[in-house]
Amino acid sequence: MEKKPLAGNREEGDHVAEPERQRASRVAAHALRQAMDHHRAGRLAEAEHGYRHVLCIQRDHADAHHNLGVLAIRTGRHALAVQHFQAALEADPGRGQFWLSCLGALIQAGRLMTARELLTRGRAAGVQGGAVEELELALQRAREYADAQVERGNLLLEGQRCVEAEAALREALRIDNEHFRAFYHLGNLLQGQCRPAEAEAAYREALRLQPDCAEACNNLGVLLQGCNRPIEAQACWMEALRLRPDYAEAFNNLGALMQAWHRPAEAEAAYREAMRRNPEFADAHWNCGLLLLRAGRWAEAWPLYEYRHHPRIGEAITAGPALSLPRWQGEDLSGRSILVLEEQGHGDVMQFCRFLPILKSLGAREVVLVCHPGLVTLLGTLRGVDRVVAAWDEGRESVDCWTFLLTIPMLLGVTPATLPADLPYLRADPERVARWRERLPSGGGLRVGVVWQGRTTHKNDRHRSLPDVTLLEPLWSVAGVRFIGLRRREAGEVASVMPAGQPLLDLGGQIHDFADTAAIVAQLDLVIAVDTAIVHLCGALGARCWVLLPAIGTDWRWGEGGDDSPWYPRVLRLFRQPEPDDWRGVVVEVRAALAALCQSENG
Repeated sequence: MEKKPLAGNREEGDHVAEPERQRASRVAAHALRQAMDHHRAGRLAEAEHGYRHVLCIQRDHADAHHNLGVLAIRTGRHALAVQHFQAALEADPGRGQFWLSCLGALIQAGRLMTARELLTRGRAAGVQGGAVEELELALQRAREYADAQVERGNLLLEGQRCVEAEAALREALRIDNEHFRAFYHLGNLLQGQCRPAEAEAAYREALRLQPDCAEACNNLGVLLQGCNRPIEAQACWMEALRLRPDYAEAFNNLGALMQAWHRPAEAEAAYREAMRRNPEFADAHWNCGLLLLRAGRWAEAWPLYEYRHHPRIGEAITAGPALSLPRWQGEDLSGRSILVLEEQGHGDVMQFCRFLPILKSLGAREVVLVCHPGLVTLLGTLRGVDRVVAAWDEGRESVDCWTFLLTIPMLLGVTPATLPADLPYLRADPERVARWRERLPSGGGLRVGVVWQGRTTHKNDRHRSLPDVTLLEPLWSVAGVRFIGLRRREAGEVASVMPAGQPLLDLGGQIHDFADTAAIVAQLDLVIAVDTAIVHLCGALGARCWVLLPAIGTDWRWGEGGDDSPWYPRVLRLFRQPEPDDWRGVVVEVRAALAALCQSENG
């Protein structure tokens, strides 16, 4: 409804006896009439100047504020209109038109929550009339439209149509810029799209509107932790638990934070609290299992580690293959054929394949391993395995049962004291060794392989990989060492350009599978690598390897501390970051060790 400029129906200050106040009122009334003449004649700039002149004379002049609000509405400045209408109401709360004008401006500005509150106050103050019902209907329709856009946005988000979902949520906020659910779901969407600054702003708006929303507190904490702001993240999760003491997700997140801070007792307590509050919460079971594995409490850990296959775990490889075969549960294998399915990364397969000969020793008639094609040739050297195949169908004939590779230690009851660690258990192919020999540098001195980056899609790659090979430059100064780059590019990965001046023979682009890598490693004196699959290859081959470990997200299999590993005794040496992302300190330590090794080898 279009608003008209209102003339004052009384002069401000009639009740004041002071001559100065009376004079000011007369001057203001005259200026108001002049401004209104401009307004009616369509001279809006002059009218606005006039109304503001009135406010200079009498800053709480209700009609001047109201008419400035009318001008602001006409020129699309709804937020400014609301300010002036609220000032008019404050100056003269008895004018029904002021209430209606303010309500209309709030609706047009998208501030439906404030409009609803103002309408309630106005009715309590006695504002009546058809215009009120008209505004209330407009308010209801706007709210319903905004709600509908939020629901539409959520449905689009479930269908991975993120661009359309964002448009729907922003349309909801255009209609109602105080819509809590629109801000909350927009925060979730933006966080999923790795737009942290925008997501944080959305979550904080949601919490401004609804401070008691535990879910928004929890999600903001997850976002802040991902932005390396752990203190703020912890505060969010503590607030979420204050609001909802049974909030399992917040306990789980606190557990992960305590684990990252190397406070395992507190982490375990938080995980177990999450499990107690929600016994079906798979993430807490999985995380607690990883924590216990790291602590060497394997008997407790293996059953919890099985939650890696739960469909609600984001990292789940599979909930189980579509096989009609029974799953092996640890019963007698005498005379039976068993199909073993690989899991997770290549390194996990090379680490856990050591258990397959045990199945053979338990009387299994045939042990068939299914693995990635790039591992088939290498794993074919493993004693006690009858067949290594690259697809399930190749191994299903006459198979009696199946199991996951990483489930075997649980079924065998493996503990650190009973871990089989006879090295080597994998071997390099002699023909490939001969083929690679001529490509390697000859002559005296040590030949050292280096791997400074892992697979970029790994969840912790930002912390486990070196940003650039140049961080290894302190090693180049160690005399009598030839360096060979061993990082094999993934399928479809574009070859990176080696920075100038790196004394490194990079063979990564020539390596086709892990049998090639094994043939090279078998001819080296040492491999220096970040925590990636080649570490396990070296360990399985019995080849000396120094591992550069991150302070954040250190894998459970390397334990809480120390420089050795029960998985690969006397072969691996662990170099741990003293502080998060401090690779320079690690490289300095490695350089000193490499210099000492050269001296001992040459002495």
